Amino acid sequence: MTILISLVAGMSSRFGGKSPKQLEKVGPNNETLIQYSIDQSLVNPIKKIIFITNNSSEQKFKNIFSNNYRGVPAYYIQQKYNKKYRNKPWGTMDAICCAVNMIDDNFIVINGDDIYGEETFRRGFNLLNKSRYNLLGLVKTIKTLPKSGKVNRGIVSTNGNYVKSLDEKLNISIQNLELHDTLANVNFLCFQPEIIFILKKYLLEFKEKNDDNPDIEVLLPNILNKMIENNEIILKYFEIESNILGITNPEDSAIIKKKLKSAE
Repeated sequence: MTILISLVAGMSSRFGGKSPKQLEKVGPNNETLIQYSIDQSLVNPIKKIIFITNNSSEQKFKNIFSNNYRGVPAYYIQQKYNKKYRNKPWGTMDAICCAVNMIDDNFIVINGDDIYGEETFRRGFNLLNKSRYNLLGLVKTIKTLPKSGKVNRGIVSTNGNYVKSLDEKLNISIQNLELHDTLANVNFLCFQPEIIFILKKYLLEFKEKNDDNPDIEVLLPNILNKMIENNEIILKYFEIESNILGITNPEDSAIIKKKLKSAE
């Protein structure tokens, strides 16, 4: 059975940082964004849900999901960092590797502030469990860019059904016309269990090399690219057909509410 890892440790700085954006009530029945997304994932048999949290927000997620949600065990792991030497956590890859001791099966990683759609979870789950491949769910980059503001995206080059390379692009916007027809990583990551240990190896190497830089983050697309180059991973992909709904800026909340209500 598949493990679900939900990344909810972000500080929601673009959203104001006062409350986790994953807890915005956007659903037609007043569900929070994270709850709506997790409910969609449960169209598949999920072994356990692991939330990667932080010290200030963990209890808020426990208040919703407790230790068992709809019959599925729920666990909480804090992404920690030494505030004496660093200004922020080490990034998404570090968050994923927090779960290394709990990975005993294949696993799917998702952003906690995105709604991917039931069909995306079905496809990812079926492809992951019918093969020994690792997979990325990708989206046309134009569909992932907000109408205003800037974001980071892992831009993916493909060859047939395989991922050829990934390149993390920082601070891009809808004005970057040259990226519109490319494919982007949206952190819908489907991995076989051994991959977590390879990621952990790269993470430790990166931290040792950059322990004197208080702001640098280890970028997951760049590490996956190294793993491809070193023949440590074979990555396939599928294109996500559902419209991913996510919150980046405060005005996104009202847009999602309207779309989810109209979908009922």
